[in-house]
Amino acid sequence: MIKLRYERKYLIPPDKKPQVKALIHIHPAGFHEIFHPRHVNSLYFDDARNTNWIESEEGFFHRKKIRIRWYGDLQGSITAPRLEIKQKQGILGGKRIFPLAPFTLTGFLRVQEIREILLGSDLPEEIQNLMRLYTPSLMNRYHRSYHLSGDTRYRITLDDGITYFGITGNTTTIMHGYEDPCPTVLELKYDQKDDPDADTISNYWPFRLSRKSKYASGMNITRCTLG
Repeated sequence: MIKLRYERKYLIPPDKKPQVKALIHIHPAGFHEIFHPRHVNSLYFDDARNTNWIESEEGFFHRKKIRIRWYGDLQGSITAPRLEIKQKQGILGGKRIFPLAPFTLTGFLRVQEIREILLGSDLPEEIQNLMRLYTPSLMNRYHRSYHLSGDTRYRITLDDGITYFGITGNTTTIMHGYEDPCPTVLELKYDQKDDPDADTISNYWPFRLSRKSKYASGMNITRCTLG
């Protein structure tokens, strides 16, 4: 069973980016940065009907995202990729993670090569069968910083510079991306048992709760641009 946690997202207008960093720094919950900030890269998958995109765009309560995720450089030698199958129930989310075999990504993404990576990895049979129903649909990349409250119950991620790369056909160039018009997202994450006190965290900043989906946003932007 996948453990679900709250994932509350807030869109940060470009002119408020310096403000949100200051608010995190001086928050009475004592947030401090953990890990080193890093680039996050994701290759999303969808079926022939774009079911995951449609359900995310229309706000289905139960929805799913499937992606390969890695950190650091977008291209080159990818040493620790992983397959993530994420389940969403409203603003609750959780995921199953499966390590994948290392691979190399150049300026071109070839669907057949991605299929070979999945087949060559030590994935459970049920996951191998599931992935035969899906094909790459979008890539994205952003810079993420991580922050943890003093009592360790609440975690904030701040994503900046969100960029999308559309995928069309069996071979797609990924040399040039499309920036999200609202490229900064703050996400508050915590266990379900800690929801009663969550307002003491979120009430401290003047940003509206959003159901922002990077996947849906990226599909909308790239499909409109690429036709």
